Amino acid sequence: METIPNIAPKNEVPEERKSAKYKNFPNAGPGVWGKEIREKHYDKLHDSIMARIKHVSERIDQYLPPYNEHYKVDQSLALQLETGFDDLAQLYLEITREGNGGYFNPIKEDGHYSYEPIIAFDEKLEEVHDLIIKAEKPLFDQQRGKVLVDSEGNVIEGAAGAGYKELSDEEKKDLHEQGVTMLKQAIEKIDDLKNILTTRSSLVS
Repeated sequence: METIPNIAPKNEVPEERKSAKYKNFPNAGPGVWGKEIREKHYDKLHDSIMARIKHVSERIDQYLPPYNEHYKVDQSLALQLETGFDDLAQLYLEITREGNGGYFNPIKEDGHYSYEPIIAFDEKLEEVHDLIIKAEKPLFDQQRGKVLVDSEGNVIEGAAGAGYKELSDEEKKDLHEQGVTMLKQAIEKIDDLKNILTTRSSLVS
């Protein structure tokens, strides 16, 4: 009798996460990105952006299988977020290969390199970053089914609350919509940034 190889169905083979492309990028940490880097450490902006790319890409993973069991975000939305952000990251990396004098660091009339475009890009990327991170809170609360409150029953942040309030089905639905809305806004901003880079439009208002 012929032995049939024990091969899992193709659709059950886990696809490699796009975040795997960025595993060797700089890690997140205090002072790695933000306003101070943009204002005082121009030479660290590229590493700062790469650290953001790695961090955001890893956070997007939680909305994809099997993590969708936690937040139950529609998978077409999650895949759109993952693919869109990866496309944006690859566009950024492609353009940075031009080096100084290129799109992100053009030469000014005085002969010096301008950092304004790459600063503007980092600010716009930060908006995407913030939305994806902030979306986690309502989705986490919805999945947990309760929120931390103070002694008067007001919802609070942190761990010093008086107790928890159990959420109704309607409240859970509202929280899910809040999180999904932020992810949709992140996708819109990603698409806008992709369009700017693709057309080489000005990043500076």
